[in-house]
Amino acid sequence: MDELRAFLAAIVESSDDAIIGLNPQGRIFSWNLGAQQIYGYRSEEVIGQSISLISLPERSDEIHRLLARLKSDSPVRHNNSIHLHKKGHCIYVSLSVSPVIDRPGKLLGASVIVRDNTRQLKAEEALQEAEEKYRQLFYAEQDAIILFEKESGRIHDLNESALQLYGYPRNEFLQLRISELIVEGSGSQLSRQRSTARHRRSNGQQFAAEISVGNLRLKGCDMQVMIVRDISDKRQHQLLRQSLALAKEFQQRLLPAQTPQLPGYDIFVQSHYCQEAGGDYYDFFPLPKENAQDLAFAVGDVSGHNVGAALLMSLTKGVLQTEARHSLMKPDRLLQVLNDHLLNSATDSSFLTLFFGRIDNKKKQLHWNSAGHGPVFCYCRHENKIIELAPNDIPLGIAAKANYYNPPPLQLHPGDILLIGTDGLWETQNLRGELFRCARLRQILASHRDKDAASLYQIIMQKINDFRATPTAEDDMTLMVIKLAEA
Repeated sequence: MDELRAFLAAIVESSDDAIIGLNPQGRIFSWNLGAQQIYGYRSEEVIGQSISLISLPERSDEIHRLLARLKSDSPVRHNNSIHLHKKGHCIYVSLSVSPVIDRPGKLLGASVIVRDNTRQLKAEEALQEAEEKYRQLFYAEQDAIILFEKESGRIHDLNESALQLYGYPRNEFLQLRISELIVEGSGSQLSRQRSTARHRRSNGQQFAAEISVGNLRLKGCDMQVMIVRDISDKRQHQLLRQSLALAKEFQQRLLPAQTPQLPGYDIFVQSHYCQEAGGDYYDFFPLPKENAQDLAFAVGDVSGHNVGAALLMSLTKGVLQTEARHSLMKPDRLLQVLNDHLLNSATDSSFLTLFFGRIDNKKKQLHWNSAGHGPVFCYCRHENKIIELAPNDIPLGIAAKANYYNPPPLQLHPGDILLIGTDGLWETQNLRGELFRCARLRQILASHRDKDAASLYQIIMQKINDFRATPTAEDDMTLMVIKLAEA
């Protein structure tokens, strides 16, 4: 019997859920490790206290009401509520309350089992927000976008531009199969490559169309999404201008509105696109209170330009912002999850290089991972040398078996400088076809290591512009400069 009791006690103590014992008056008489991790109180702080300690002021009688229900033989299962952490912030929980009864049937108290759903709910909110932004782009896009089943061709969804282009009412359009829109040029097997074809409007009029088709899996069903552009001379230039303006506006919304202002760090970052919209991406990620002085960031380069790159950037930002909430300490997991999403959602020709970094402010260590991105440069002031952080594996969205292992953290010191850029910097060409190359970037960094982050950025970009000697660049360029304050 003693062994059984010890075994049951070990189960309670090792549970990730909070398991709280209450007497009939609602006072706490047992408090496991899971409860301490969820609420922040140690057992000696709460034993003998009223359970209302963890309730919101406006819900202070909530658990007492649930205890009253137990006395009338009405157990409580999976009741959603909001509780208070010791530090004062809200916790979203699901709780079950069960009676504790002795052999004669007397109510001795209650067992309360609580599960913390805060991370799950916030992740769902972030994912819903990303999906809403993606849907807004879907319906606002000037090109027609049609979603249909890959096997049967039955149309599932379409945007307003598709209704205008083909002339069908929505209810009639959703009764069609994709083959009923096509006259010639793309055949019955739609490829994932860009092609031209002749399509038919509801009135029978035919028009020349440029189409691109991608595969995705939605709710367990293999789907295809077809983007259709009317390339008739009368509409071609107008639609192009509208599409590029939309892509530029949307892409600007994807980038952070401001750079983090953290003590001990001097940060400057900007992106320059060679067209109205491009494939470069950067972001910063909020951290929990216990790591609030750390810095988490990413710099990426999406293949391609314009609307396609903006769509892939939208997917990338949505996945990163959602997954980063519980994978900031595991960069390898973060990249693997993003890789899986890109493989399932992007076209064959689309991929992403990405560098993710998190600076532990206490230890002054850079925890990082790189999916085909780089090199990243670090000027080490105490050794007066520049080191390069090379990519770990191939870009994201190419192969499922990529191994994004975490390299050892890089020890940083006061005065160190990180340069995280995209390949448009060192692959800039001059009129003779010569590349700017990483060696010139290293030399500029070494020569101007005493400058602040913004000045160093301006010097590098001016050197690149002078080298190119042409008014426009051929590729997007992004540069993030992070300088640690000197002691």
